[in-house]
Amino acid sequence: MTDVQKVREVLVNNLDESDPKKNLTSAKQIMKEVAKKKILMCGSEGKGRL
Repeated sequence: MTDVQKVREVLVNNLDESDPKKNLTSAKQIMKEVAKKKILMCGSEGKGRL
């Protein structure tokens, strides 16, 4: 299952939820995982400044 499919599944399964903060919490977590994978894939971990 692709990352986009995971986000869609979360959104479709929570149609009755009216608060976007609650509805998108799982989707945000999935996208954080995607970002981490991309950072590791590119060899960029630990190179950012805060």
